[in-house]
Amino acid sequence: VLTCIPPTLYESIVSGSLSAVAETTSLHWTTAKRFREQLKVPKSTSLRVLYNSLIPDLASMIPITVAQVFFDSLLRRAMGGADRGLSTLERLMAAAGAGFIASPFPSYAEMVMLLQQKHSLSFSKTIKILWEKTGFIGLFRGLPACSIRDAFYTSAYLGFAPWLNERCRIKFSENPGLSKHNNWLPFFISGPTGGIAAGMLTQPLDCIKTRQQSTFDKQPLLHAAKGILKDEGWRGFFVGMTGRLQRVSIGVVILSFVNDKVQRWLQSRRLTSIRIHH
Repeated sequence: VLTCIPPTLYESIVSGSLSAVAETTSLHWTTAKRFREQLKVPKSTSLRVLYNSLIPDLASMIPITVAQVFFDSLLRRAMGGADRGLSTLERLMAAAGAGFIASPFPSYAEMVMLLQQKHSLSFSKTIKILWEKTGFIGLFRGLPACSIRDAFYTSAYLGFAPWLNERCRIKFSENPGLSKHNNWLPFFISGPTGGIAAGMLTQPLDCIKTRQQSTFDKQPLLHAAKGILKDEGWRGFFVGMTGRLQRVSIGVVILSFVNDKVQRWLQSRRLTSIRIHH
């Protein structure tokens, strides 16, 4: 199986970039919807409003996804994945580690998007005000919650989803009626399964991170959690879950599908080139 071979840096950059662009442009509105719900900002169905913060989302998601795919590849190689097949647990650990390492990118980008949606500010003005009020230390606000959240999410789309995808492919290949759908159907089973599970598990962390990042005043993680519990009760930890589950469930399908197809194509070209030269 080609995708058992860890991708090169070039393959990680190409597959990560294309999958990020496809996922972000398709689903940014779900993130804006979630932020507006968590911020208690009036709902909007205007695409202009919902895509107001697309630039920081795109600007962050491309390097984020490239970093996640690259660090996943790096960790898989460090575990010996280039020479042997990794166990399911090892693949999940590599994917989780990749999400954790790359988490500073989405943490800061989401803080910018939150403030844009809350105050209806432009991208450049939000950056300027954020830097003036928080300085360098503001880069790390909400990072611990984001790091744990993204470790789970990345393990879903780079670890669990590919594993379940492979299991579905094997089962479908044994069934004449399903084998003809093997190029796409496994992604629509593995993607939502992994995405919804990761989304539900990490929703409280996402709400805590939002509380920390939606104000210019410093709020430690436990202080933000206590504030949510006091103001909204336990349900406050699941505000915005509908919009987030929409993005993570469909997003894992798009990310894993595009990433898988591009990597398979690039790896087949690389292996063909190696055979020709030998």
